[in-house]
Amino acid sequence: MYKRLAYQCSLQQRHQIVENIKILSVLWPTILVFSVISPIGPAATLIFTLITNNVGSIGLFHITYNIAPIIMAFYCKFSSVHKNEIFPTESVIKENHLVISPLGTALPTHVSQENYFKDLRNQWN
Repeated sequence: MYKRLAYQCSLQQRHQIVENIKILSVLWPTILVFSVISPIGPAATLIFTLITNNVGSIGLFHITYNIAPIIMAFYCKFSSVHKNEIFPTESVIKENHLVISPLGTALPTHVSQENYFKDLRNQWN
């Protein structure tokens, strides 16, 4: 019963799931860095307060909030993730053989848009 109900998704729902997974794979490094590095400052302030019985420095509290965006800026600058972008040629643009990806980039195809989406619909059904 579960298998019958679990896989009764429309093509639009399946496409949305694939799109969400692609976007999450792009955002995953940022989520990881911010959720691991940012709490170090408040934890260090709490440990400092417990050990010395004095209030911890506000600078110690906020220092890691500034480090995480700097790390992500260097990651985005030197990462090879964005170097695999596809730039369509002029002939592909003129013939209108483009499909827009979930990230908004135009991907060239070797078939027309109608045939591409017809094949995609048949593949998912």
